Amino acid sequence: MNRLLRALLVLLGGSVVALAAVAMLSQPVGAARPAAPALTATPSNTPTGTPTDTPTATPTLTPGTPAATPEFWASLSITAGQTVVEVGQTLALTVDLEVSEGCRFGVMNLTVREEDTPGEPYFAHIDPADDTILPGGFPSRWTFRALQPGSARFNAYAFGEGDCDMGFFWHSEGAWSERVLVLPAGERPYRVWLPTVSRLMP
Repeated sequence: MNRLLRALLVLLGGSVVALAAVAMLSQPVGAARPAAPALTATPSNTPTGTPTDTPTATPTLTPGTPAATPEFWASLSITAGQTVVEVGQTLALTVDLEVSEGCRFGVMNLTVREEDTPGEPYFAHIDPADDTILPGGFPSRWTFRALQPGSARFNAYAFGEGDCDMGFFWHSEGAWSERVLVLPAGERPYRVWLPTVSRLMP
């Protein structure tokens, strides 16, 4: 019995070996194994570098201090060319105007006249011929002629429109000259000047 079983196992083993050999022989020589599927790289939609949108510093606009409106002031002056004249001689008067920086004083009327005195005036207008004029600018020059002995002062009066930074307003200024003495013709005192002679010591 054992011999029979052993013989059957040997026979079965030989059959299996034979079948494997037949299968190997039945396969063509040099047949290539099936190629492995190719791997295709799939692009990634994720950017490698993340852009940084860091805003730059926003400039701060600091409003400047508005310029202060200039303060208006004006000064009118009248000056006599000389303080002593004789009857028949002429007297020159100069009227000048000074205005603060940044402002304007447009004078429309300028009046120059002798102060009010009882009786006849001591001076008469020559140029300009009237008390009041429209000045063409400053300084303004006036000429009077002495009429009779005495003394007098002159008054200058300016009226017009002031302007500081487009702020218009009416304005006036006045001034007085020093007193001018009028002597009778030929009685003007003269000063005698005597030169002094000196010698340098050795």
